[in-house]
Amino acid sequence: MSIRQKFIAGFGVIILFIAAIASLGFYGNEYTDQQLEGMMEEDYTLVSLATKMEVNVSKRVILARGYVLYGDDTYKERFLKETEKAADLTEQINEVMGNSKEYQEAVAKSIKWENLIIDQVIPAYEEGGFNAAIPLMEQYCQTWSEEAMNAWIGIQETADKDLIHTNNTIQEDNSFQQQLFIGLAILTTIIALTVAFWMSRSIVRPILAVAKQLTLIGKGDLSVAPLHFKRKDEFHTLAATLNDMVKNLSDMVSRITMIENNLYTTSSDLLNNREGLKDKATAVKDAIDAVATGSAIQMEGAVETSLAMAAVSTSMEHIANASSQVSDYSVRVNQYASEGNTIVQGTIKELTELDVSVKETSDTITSLHDKTDRIGEISALIHDISEQTNLLSLNAAIEAARAGEHGRGFEVVANEVRNLARRTKESSGEIVALITAIKKETNGALSSTLKSQKEMEASLHAANNAGLAFKNIAKAVQTISAQIQEVSASSEEVSASVEEITASVEQLSGIAKENVDYVHHVTSSTESQMQSMYKVGVSIEELNKMARELKGIMERFEV
Repeated sequence: MSIRQKFIAGFGVIILFIAAIASLGFYGNEYTDQQLEGMMEEDYTLVSLATKMEVNVSKRVILARGYVLYGDDTYKERFLKETEKAADLTEQINEVMGNSKEYQEAVAKSIKWENLIIDQVIPAYEEGGFNAAIPLMEQYCQTWSEEAMNAWIGIQETADKDLIHTNNTIQEDNSFQQQLFIGLAILTTIIALTVAFWMSRSIVRPILAVAKQLTLIGKGDLSVAPLHFKRKDEFHTLAATLNDMVKNLSDMVSRITMIENNLYTTSSDLLNNREGLKDKATAVKDAIDAVATGSAIQMEGAVETSLAMAAVSTSMEHIANASSQVSDYSVRVNQYASEGNTIVQGTIKELTELDVSVKETSDTITSLHDKTDRIGEISALIHDISEQTNLLSLNAAIEAARAGEHGRGFEVVANEVRNLARRTKESSGEIVALITAIKKETNGALSSTLKSQKEMEASLHAANNAGLAFKNIAKAVQTISAQIQEVSASSEEVSASVEEITASVEQLSGIAKENVDYVHHVTSSTESQMQSMYKVGVSIEELNKMARELKGIMERFEV
């Protein structure tokens, strides 16, 4: 039987045993949980329905009393609706409890209380009012409603007790299942340990023998005796393979020892000849490095000078271009300043004419304001005359009335005069109102005109200042333009000189670069040779070192 088969058989027994225990526990626990969950669900439902029924009875007592106290039909309708809900709750409780005695008593008390309210209390109130219904109400509501509520409370308490009993049963069942699983776990552990001991015993003993053999081989002893196991599994194959490996290692060590002696002798000779070549190559490299350093410094100076001249040339070109652009901009600015001055002069002329016009308008409005005041005075005089005329006509009418029949015609004239005076007074009042409005508007127009006149004078002053500023700008731009032209000419001369210097420096830089490139080429070749020699030397040292190490290793083996 192979080791794999032993492992599979041992773990198979353990897994089957664990699966059987798990299945037994799972299905037993599931069955018990289903039974207990059904019982708890039934108890919870009964508690909920009994509580709702108790609340329903209490609510109907309140509604019945409200109907008797206030006579509101809303209480009656709500009482009947709650009675219908009570019937539905009774049917639901019947589905849970069946025809138990406690349920029948509670239903009977509830129905009796409902019938007394519906058949006696409500008709008594409808026929005799509050005084006829209240004695019955107090009697039935106080007695039978309490008995009905107590009956439903008793059902609720019974359901609570059943729920507590079911919960205790669940706890006891869980405790039993825990103890059962603990016992089965202990049994499974014992079986697993037994199988593990049997399997480890059959595996560890040959492994220890192989480990002992490998320890001797690791120490260099290849003269160990071959291994032999009286079994037909993987360890038998391992022993045969180990015996072949020891034989092959013994032959290999003998051959490597012979090769190692030859290698050590050759590497020692190469190592002795390497030092002389190394000194000569170092001297050549130092001379070439000195030449390369001088050439590099010369080339760097030429390159830096060339770059500096190029930067100066570029800067001078930028200055010349900028000077040309600024000169063009100066011409444009001078032109714009001249045009702006012309526009400002035209604006000053128009503002001057507009100022004269505003002053004339202001004078006209002032004259109109004075004439309006005069018209107001005349209207006031007319108003006073109409008042006096009205008084005179009133006196004339009084005198005509005294004269009797002789003064009838004079009375008519006096009335006409009084009417004319009244209309004159009204007209003069309207004229005064119009004159007042015109005067108000004239005052506003006069204020606006005076304000416009001040603003016009300020605008005229600002325009004069703007014209003077444009003239100053034109003079300054002309001066700047002349200076910029001088700068541009100087920049062009400097740029030409810089270009000549740059050409000379670039030629010098090219020559220095060729020298540096040649020296770099020689240096590179020398460095390559030095690196090759160094690598050869390192390789010789490594070879000699490995030869010594190999010799030391070979001396450890015993063939």
